Amino acid sequence: MFTQKYHTDWHVEIDLTRTATCVDASKKKLLLPPQSFSLNKIRELLAEEVEVHAYRSMSGMRSPLALLGLGLARYSATEEGLANHSIQQVTQYLHRREKSKDWIGTLATGLASGVLTPPLTFYELATFLEKKFLIDDCLSSGGAITWEKSVASARQQAWVRAARTFRGVPHLEQAGCCTLKDVSYLRGYFAVKQAIEETEEQRLLVGKIGIEHLDQMNELDIIAPAYPHHHLALVPDLLDRVSQYEK
Repeated sequence: MFTQKYHTDWHVEIDLTRTATCVDASKKKLLLPPQSFSLNKIRELLAEEVEVHAYRSMSGMRSPLALLGLGLARYSATEEGLANHSIQQVTQYLHRREKSKDWIGTLATGLASGVLTPPLTFYELATFLEKKFLIDDCLSSGGAITWEKSVASARQQAWVRAARTFRGVPHLEQAGCCTLKDVSYLRGYFAVKQAIEETEEQRLLVGKIGIEHLDQMNELDIIAPAYPHHHLALVPDLLDRVSQYEK
């Protein structure tokens, strides 16, 4: 649907090895895991993966500076902040209460890198997070889930998050060495929230740029995306459009 609407040469593929949706800007691909999605989840995926990650890449490729299609230095925080903002728009469109954020990625990164406490190893972080997720599950389920299932779920969530925090680290017994990518989500959230109050949102959609690059984009006269932003996630007849592809 988005390839037709934006007249782009991107491709959508189902990747049997993936558990989450991913955008590969260099290969012009939107990769989906082999699973079904609810209509509301499809809206969120369109808002985040297509209308931000893919769109900023497509727009950048068609700008006078094609490098914007792949990304300038430190663009990721702005990108994730825009993705969060786009999902918030979907939440408002559906008249749903926005879920409170615990920013678990920031917490895990801080604990692993030793921001306020001694740095934790992979196993120490997984153990801590297991207790955190177990408490969350018990409070949210209201006794509807058995203790055994809560423990199993908490352990699974903890190990997945710890693996994400320590991805690329060869020696997991070493403390103080982890990936810092997940810090960008909270940082981008606050930065974009402030930037949208001060400037037009479309200026951040000209490519994969950071808020700090707006002055340079102004000098290059790149102040608007190469083509309109259609807000596919907010179209009222989305179910009918999706159903056409099922047929």
